[in-house]
Amino acid sequence: MQKMMNMQKLMEENVNSREDGYANTVDKAKDLIVESEYILRNLMINLLDTIREVLIEAMEEEPELKSTVMMTCDTAGNLEIVTADDLESKYPDKEFAEVAVVFDGELILAFDPADEVFIGDTSYVMGPVLFYEADAYGNDANIDRETITKAVDYADCGLTEIHVDDSVYPVFRLI
Repeated sequence: MQKMMNMQKLMEENVNSREDGYANTVDKAKDLIVESEYILRNLMINLLDTIREVLIEAMEEEPELKSTVMMTCDTAGNLEIVTADDLESKYPDKEFAEVAVVFDGELILAFDPADEVFIGDTSYVMGPVLFYEADAYGNDANIDRETITKAVDYADCGLTEIHVDDSVYPVFRLI
């Protein structure tokens, strides 16, 4: 009888250690995913910032190219650094006339009012959004690395889907 009890105790300890090992493995996997997302986010910010720096440098060398550097995000989550001059050719049918000040008043985004839809009290944009900065006088200014970081975080939180009937639409939720 004692041998059976000892054997049962060993089996329970073995099962418990497996469960602890499994929980440990799951926790490690979750940590790895979070760390990977952080690394990818920082890599994306670095790449976007490098593109911004190259554009600004090119405009300094070619005065006729003088334009404002901005950032766009489409409903698929594609982020791109563009100049104000390139914006019209990239989105010829869009008029970025509606403006929202977000991220505790530190980030300005613009979108085409025709792309805005409301569901309840929530506003969604079904087209691209434009992130930009303004100087103290309200004039457009080149974005900086901090703006890119805020825009990436804001886009990450705002990109979602809405379901209407049997259709799914990628949208950008205004937060």
